[in-house]
Amino acid sequence: MKPTPEMVAKLEVLSGQVPRDYFHGVRAAEMCQADNLLVFLRTQREVLHETGFTTRPHHRFVLVLNFATEGTLSVDGVAFRLHPGEAFLIAPYQLHFYMDVADASIRWVFFTFEAPDRAPFEPMLNVPISLGEEEMTDGLRLALEYHRVELAGLGARETLILGVSLFLNRIKQIGLRRTPPLVPTTVDYTLVERINRLLGWHLAEGVNIGTLAERLSLSESHLRKRFRQLTGLSLGGYLLHYRLNRAINLLVHSELSLTQIALDCGYESLAAFSRSFKTKLGEAPSHFRKSGP
Repeated sequence: MKPTPEMVAKLEVLSGQVPRDYFHGVRAAEMCQADNLLVFLRTQREVLHETGFTTRPHHRFVLVLNFATEGTLSVDGVAFRLHPGEAFLIAPYQLHFYMDVADASIRWVFFTFEAPDRAPFEPMLNVPISLGEEEMTDGLRLALEYHRVELAGLGARETLILGVSLFLNRIKQIGLRRTPPLVPTTVDYTLVERINRLLGWHLAEGVNIGTLAERLSLSESHLRKRFRQLTGLSLGGYLLHYRLNRAINLLVHSELSLTQIALDCGYESLAAFSRSFKTKLGEAPSHFRKSGP
């Protein structure tokens, strides 16, 4: 395309503007960069519950875009209500699952990705971010583009990754400018929050359902039933997942011995920890630590 006279005329804005310094110009702040991208759609509440709770804790970010049906995310023991038109970013190794989803039919799009640095994403974490029509449209476009270029050439993939990275930075700026106050859910999650506090304080003591029930002044059967009513999950399965998630964090982010990690996570011995870890995740904790996330 040959430049039009109108284009050339607009260049006059730049005339006479000499850089003050030819070595220091405009710098970007910490930018969100995505890589190794996966995009998929969840359409059924049951699948959302299953995949959110039973999949392996991982080192990937998870961005959720809600196109239809509100629901609650529990992230590190805190409940957040996610409405259509909102986005929520989950950081690597954050213990999360989904509950109190309003309808069996949903339309939640998931962008999961790796990133070289967590710091640029911090302003987006632990808060639903309300998006406008333009951002939701762009999110849909990128999701559709992912499935078109998944098997395409390198150039198309690079363009997609760049587009998703720019999209993440836009969401970050929206969150910094106009994140709305949290809308309280109509469901009382006090019991779930109390359980998470007790686990945080007493995990190394080998806390189990019996000790939780005693500290909460409830019978074990009532505690199990109430937890399932609130979350759709078994309390026993949640305790196992909580311990393993804590262990993975320590394996990745600390230099503690395997024995100390086992004890800190409430296992009676290294052997019991290794057995549980391998059964759930398919490899020994020592191999997981050596191979990296």
